Amino acid sequence: MPGSTGCSLKLRETVLNRKNGETKVRSSDPVSVHDEIKAIIKKEDRFLITTHVRPDGDSLASVLVFAGLLDAFRKSCRICIDDGVPRKYDFLPGIERVKSFDDLPDSSGIGTAVVLDASGLERTGRIGDRIPETARIVNIDHHEGNSRFGEVNCILTGSSSTAEIVYDLYRRCDLPLTPEVARLVYTGIVCDTGCFRFANTGAQTLETAAEMVRAGADPGKIIHDLQNRHSAHTLQALGHALTRIRFFLDDAVVGMHLTCQDLKQFPEADTEGFVNYLRMIEGPSVQFFINEVQPGRHRVSLRSHEKDVNQIAGRLGGGGHARAAGCDITGNLEQVQDRILGCLSAVFKAGRAD
Repeated sequence: MPGSTGCSLKLRETVLNRKNGETKVRSSDPVSVHDEIKAIIKKEDRFLITTHVRPDGDSLASVLVFAGLLDAFRKSCRICIDDGVPRKYDFLPGIERVKSFDDLPDSSGIGTAVVLDASGLERTGRIGDRIPETARIVNIDHHEGNSRFGEVNCILTGSSSTAEIVYDLYRRCDLPLTPEVARLVYTGIVCDTGCFRFANTGAQTLETAAEMVRAGADPGKIIHDLQNRHSAHTLQALGHALTRIRFFLDDAVVGMHLTCQDLKQFPEADTEGFVNYLRMIEGPSVQFFINEVQPGRHRVSLRSHEKDVNQIAGRLGGGGHARAAGCDITGNLEQVQDRILGCLSAVFKAGRAD
């Protein structure tokens, strides 16, 4: 069944009363959660759609497909992301609908906020603070460490991407698969599977991708738009980072870094995906990239072909997926690196990162 990846899994739904802090937990299956979301869509009139800061292809595709779903039901919706849309995704159909935090008008009339591809509400940045306390939150995601912060939580960790989950809901609403939706879903899947190279690429995902191609998604053009529109600064910054490759823990770990000073030389650089170049090196089981986004504040990306880096990132205050995760760490470069390596060393010795 196209788009139904993970539907045999059980979910934990957490219903949060944000006014008094009471929490109820109940178990449900994905089909009933989809039905609950459909009921909310039919009942509610005004929606806010958002995702995590520094959005990627999957998160942007997901918000746009969900917006199209609401359009089909003639619902009012605003799409707002804290820091807006990276320029490299401006080819996505409907992307002009996405506004940044500064463009978010009064949100007091919002009845339901739909948060997509965010493991925690704090990942939405300033947008989360603008959601009215009276608004219902629908949380749709595929990250293992999702905190179940919504009143309705559709968390399918077996799905390749959030776009695949949203498409399943779209399909269950009996909506026609248009070429625009097909391009968006295909983009979301491609981005989160690394062009079908990562371990989250299963038979169901490939079947869904094939369905998108039959409906009008052009794989060659989408890959071109995603991979061949980098600035010269991005490649120069990548080259600079690659000169700093170092090996640690008896060559079991490889890492590299960029500093704020480095990025001042390449102000238009987009460092998303730099860590994946380290995966090409034979031998190390874990790869990390440290990016100093502000003086003393570092964004760490972790990857592995065989270890659970979500567990490692969790120990450092972050999260993600078993093979791809990240976190933010404050301190100087040496302190940040020591924390990463200390955590990796402890986990390796305990044998709990397999």
